[in-house]
Amino acid sequence: SVDDNSLNSFMSLRSEYSLHGWINLLLYSLGYSSEALNFKEKITLIARAIPFCEKNFSLLEIGSRGTEKSNFYNIHRNKSIKIYTDTPTVANLFYNNSNNKVGSIKEKNVIVIDEAHQMSFKEDLSTMFKSYLDNGTFDRGEDDASDCSIVFLGNYDNFNESYQNPEKIITNLKNKFFCDTAILERISFISNGWEVPKYKDPIDTSREKLLPSFLIKILEKLKDENFEDFIGEKIEFDKALNKREKKNIIKTVSGLLKILHPNKVIRDKELIAYLSIAAENQQYKLSLKQYIEDP
Repeated sequence: SVDDNSLNSFMSLRSEYSLHGWINLLLYSLGYSSEALNFKEKITLIARAIPFCEKNFSLLEIGSRGTEKSNFYNIHRNKSIKIYTDTPTVANLFYNNSNNKVGSIKEKNVIVIDEAHQMSFKEDLSTMFKSYLDNGTFDRGEDDASDCSIVFLGNYDNFNESYQNPEKIITNLKNKFFCDTAILERISFISNGWEVPKYKDPIDTSREKLLPSFLIKILEKLKDENFEDFIGEKIEFDKALNKREKKNIIKTVSGLLKILHPNKVIRDKELIAYLSIAAENQQYKLSLKQYIEDP
């Protein structure tokens, strides 16, 4: 683990970089070449790290093969990360009633469910997820709460179709868990994974970078930092937003701020840009709902 001095050093380091330079440093440290990426593509990659630093953050990324979705979490896996490549169950994820053993959601910082697009979740798991994604609780065992974040990863084989019709992506997945508006409403952020280009190794290997394992530990340390009050002091939200929409926007912006502005030094136009990204994501969910028939 890292101590407060390490966290303070990280915050001080941020002040030595422009936003552009800081994003490139982080991406390079996480293993990405950022030279050919636009701002939206960079933010999509940065969003993969939000579950490390934001409590109860849920991320869904459906994208093309070869964009390093799974590899990102495999490379940066430590003892606080659990990756499922087989379909999880209520017993191994939440709580096993037969032996009274807690599931990995109580023991880990981040749960990654890989290949989620082709899984088939049982009804009891879907029901448990609805509660957990909503408020971090589940109806099983005595200690039925956690702040573990959840990442759902999946592939979409027809890249051109997904790029042209992103609102139809969910309905074309084998796993119908995501074809439920109650689930979509609860997911914090649906990443535009289909816009991420195929992975390329960084060209300039001599550039400065942070030790990846140190960076992940710093992000985990930031999970206990409260950025929501900071956002609330600066932003007055439209009263037309429902409770979940507001919550998802705040959690997304909070995660981006912890990664990109850990020292809480930010210009108004930068904050507006992050709010726009989060708000557009909620609008995208509305477009998805048009093609979903709830069970």
